Amino acid sequence: MHPVGKRCIYWAIGLFIVGALAIVFVPDIVFAITNYLGVNGSAGVYPVEVILTIIRWAAFPTGAALIGAAVVIQVLAPRSDEESED
Repeated sequence: MHPVGKRCIYWAIGLFIVGALAIVFVPDIVFAITNYLGVNGSAGVYPVEVILTIIRWAAFPTGAALIGAAVVIQVLAPRSDEESED
């Protein structure tokens, strides 16, 4: 497999894992921060919630795009076992 394709696959797997963990644990993290900061902590909770929501929404589509890129790289990359047509 092409080295760039392998790197795309590794990043995609990492993004899938991070996305799955974010989907599972973000509500708990936001709830814990809200309980810790209290009623007046909404200014601190909002940026954290926005950042974690962006991670949740972007991880799976980016991972899927990287899988597609790896497939395209593998198909279009020149093979080392082929002879040159010179």
